[in-house]
Amino acid sequence: MAGEDMKSYIVQGFQDNLREDGRSCREFRPITLSVSGLQQCSGSARCSIGSTQVLVGVKVEIGVPLEQTPDCGGLQVTVECSPCAGPSYAGRAGEELGAELTKSLERYLKPGSSGRGGSLDLRALSIVSGRRCWILCIDALVLAVDGNVLDALSIAVKAALQDTRIPLVEVGVTESPDEEPELELDDDPAHAKQIDTSQLPVIMTVSQAGRAYILDASCQEETCMESAIQLAVNSSGALCGLFKRGPSAVNPAVLQEMMAFGQRQGPILIRAADSFIKSATNVMQY
Repeated sequence: MAGEDMKSYIVQGFQDNLREDGRSCREFRPITLSVSGLQQCSGSARCSIGSTQVLVGVKVEIGVPLEQTPDCGGLQVTVECSPCAGPSYAGRAGEELGAELTKSLERYLKPGSSGRGGSLDLRALSIVSGRRCWILCIDALVLAVDGNVLDALSIAVKAALQDTRIPLVEVGVTESPDEEPELELDDDPAHAKQIDTSQLPVIMTVSQAGRAYILDASCQEETCMESAIQLAVNSSGALCGLFKRGPSAVNPAVLQEMMAFGQRQGPILIRAADSFIKSATNVMQY
């Protein structure tokens, strides 16, 4: 089929709740997830949704808190796109995708200027107020692109942070407030602490064409969609963020339905990921 004919064929399938790969409009492709694969990281995870593959590593390092948030730790997010992710993502296109995904992840991970309001409580990363703190460095690599990359990244980030362990730090007594604190790291993994990810949402991208909407669009399907909304949804179904993609406005007749659907599906996806991490199986069932 020619390009426009193929698009019309795919969109008509959405109206009939049928897609090229046999899924219904509300189904994800198979999701695979693995954790602790990068020995040089404090936590890591790899996630695949269909042919889309991402890798996330988390490193923790001691640094100085920002002046405006002296009692909080730091958070740095970087997403890069491998030149092997697809023929369209070599060079500048890959850089632009990485920058877009970095911004999207930061939106729901980073708190406001007070250190509150984000899905991660950075106050738990403080070591010495105004002097020393832990900094979370989240580095993600997009290995292969076949649609729905941000959803895959959000699953991998959540799993990698759950896998992360922060060493216990003993702070020595100082004789004056201006004296640099002496820090001693405890290398015993049994004494390390976990990051509280209980409020960390996942991203559910719901794409829309006409009155039809779908989950987990492939690359080919994404070219047929008029618009999409990206919902950051936590384990209780609360909406933590809402972002729009695409040049067209979302059809208001189906917007509320799309949002309600994403909020119902988010907790199911989180429970599946949490269950997988506890069971250490290879394939996450969703």
